[in-house]
Amino acid sequence: MTTNDTGKVREFTAATPWSEQRPGALVVCCSDGRWHAQVEEFIRTFVSDRPDLYVVPGGPAGLSVWSSSFDEAHVAERSFRFLAEQHQLQSVWLIAHADCAYYRTKYHPHNNEFVIRRQREDVKRASETICRWYPRIAVHQIFARRQGDRVLFTSLAADAPLAEVIPIPGPAP
Repeated sequence: MTTNDTGKVREFTAATPWSEQRPGALVVCCSDGRWHAQVEEFIRTFVSDRPDLYVVPGGPAGLSVWSSSFDEAHVAERSFRFLAEQHQLQSVWLIAHADCAYYRTKYHPHNNEFVIRRQREDVKRASETICRWYPRIAVHQIFARRQGDRVLFTSLAADAPLAEVIPIPGPAP
């Protein structure tokens, strides 16, 4: 890596080799950085070492016309259709998380129970929409929430007993 005198990166060579093979999996999740380490660990454990990512505030909310604006839904649909067709998707993982600022802002002053119920409904609706557009793509519905200093990932599908607890890293020394 080289930097200029202001400390900005001018050049960087990644250690990980590039692969031409498409991963076949897409993860749709929220952009909240507080959850990234655990979401990435979940993805590496259950999805792929390098899935396609669609990371936006609210994550799967954009694929539910009930919780997004018309413009958000239109952009999400166009992006999803592009990825499904051009990247030959075989599976999609919709990951929502508790304490989401997108939902807290949109549904203020409703209580946390209402917000979580709405998130779960939106993930289900997003899944139904994707299945209607592309019946051959497997869709997985996941909800993440804190459990002490860990993050618990739970499948929202009735037939999938996934429950994985991933630690929340402590503050940097």
